[in-house]
Amino acid sequence: MRIRMEDDVCRALDELRSASEPGLLRYAYLLCGNIDDAQDLVQEAFLSLAKRGSSLSAVEHLDRYAMRAIHNHYVTQYRRAEMMRRLVPRLQHPDREAQQQDNQEAIASRDQLWRALRRLKPNQRCALVLRYYLDWTDAAIADVLVCSPSTARSHLARGLAEMRTHWDFDSHAPSTQTMGKKDTNREPRI
Repeated sequence: MRIRMEDDVCRALDELRSASEPGLLRYAYLLCGNIDDAQDLVQEAFLSLAKRGSSLSAVEHLDRYAMRAIHNHYVTQYRRAEMMRRLVPRLQHPDREAQQQDNQEAIASRDQLWRALRRLKPNQRCALVLRYYLDWTDAAIADVLVCSPSTARSHLARGLAEMRTHWDFDSHAPSTQTMGKKDTNREPRI
């Protein structure tokens, strides 16, 4: 069965894909930590957009809508994964010693950061990624998370507090320069 969409919807999706796909892919990667899963999230977001068809013309910020779709699909995957972790015994990762490179400290720091990020709730993780990776304002984050700006700030504060319990910001010089600083004048970038 062939799906027919109006030309303007196809054009809008093509423009969004060419302009925003790399940024959407980076955002999805930062949420899930895996390039294959990130590509799947972006693909699911574009499928969600395509399913809306002609009603896409009512969407004011198509890029934000795509990020919201990525967020929603990520939360769904997160919930499924949590359920599977409870049902299936956790498999051990293969020994990483054979894969270590020269810069073991950087690898350890990155791994510690990923472990800390994975402990966060999905909305907290999304809020932190949008703020500190994409430099988004509270209002833009709230738009993607479908909440009020104060709730977005709450997700940020709780996420940072949780991160601080699992990751030592002081021993990681590059991140201490950017963590905690807000630039509310910047527009969202993808």
